Amino acid sequence: MDKIIFAVLSLVFSLPSGLGLLRAEEIKHRFYALDESRSKIHYVDQFDPSNDWTIDVAAGSRDMQLVNGKIVIGLFSGGFRDYDPSTRKTVRETVDPKYKAGSVTACRLDDGRTILASDVSPIRISVLDTEGKELSSVVFSNVKTVRCVRMTPRGTILFGGNDNHVYEATLDGKVIRDIEIPGAKHNYMVRELPNGHLMVATGYGGFLAELDGEGKIVKKWGGKPGPDGVNIHFFADFQMLKNGHVVVANWTGHGANDSEKAPQILEFDPEGRLVWRWHDAQTAGSIHNIVVVE
Repeated sequence: MDKIIFAVLSLVFSLPSGLGLLRAEEIKHRFYALDESRSKIHYVDQFDPSNDWTIDVAAGSRDMQLVNGKIVIGLFSGGFRDYDPSTRKTVRETVDPKYKAGSVTACRLDDGRTILASDVSPIRISVLDTEGKELSSVVFSNVKTVRCVRMTPRGTILFGGNDNHVYEATLDGKVIRDIEIPGAKHNYMVRELPNGHLMVATGYGGFLAELDGEGKIVKKWGGKPGPDGVNIHFFADFQMLKNGHVVVANWTGHGANDSEKAPQILEFDPEGRLVWRWHDAQTAGSIHNIVVVE
């Protein structure tokens, strides 16, 4: 019996680390994914696939949140739309052509206000009240591009712009911090971590970067070439999980079948090891945004 146990243990520890076989329980998630290239939202339940569903959304949607039980997406046509995930129906929508400018982010705040950012040059960021009426609007004269906007606990906003820069600013247009990230290209998402550091998805840079209070990179996840031979193309939205892991959307192009090029979602542990991936090119196109619920 001892010889059998020893043989099994030898097999376990000789397996390639990327496989993760027999070393731990298989990682599974329930999550929402915003499919930019096919204009859909997918709900995936890896514990019970019979719960999976897909709905069509407006073309060009590139931002998604789950706030107060509603899915909020930004609209290419300028505005936002709320869905009830239990019915998969639209429950609220605000569209105004003056906000239309390519990529539009819609950031829903806890108090019900919505921040819209239009990808013009220079960019404009607007705040709408709970009824969708504009409360304020400001132009950042030296910023030419924007993707997703998120708010800090201090009431300031974070966003990527001008290719490899990260900005922290007030809603009245004052830039507090302007950080340049070497190797980044089209920084997509910036979030503040509980320790006060910033975490950035660097777009075509293909890595996640944690920045300290001085804007210095203290940690990286991903990078090109990707681990285990994974094709990393463009890191878009990401989410920090309770266990310290981070999941990130690996967007691979605007084409409906560009999802064939690489896994659409990746997960890294705190040490930067790739521990999970999701790749279903038949169901979904290229993913820009993700919300893991379990």
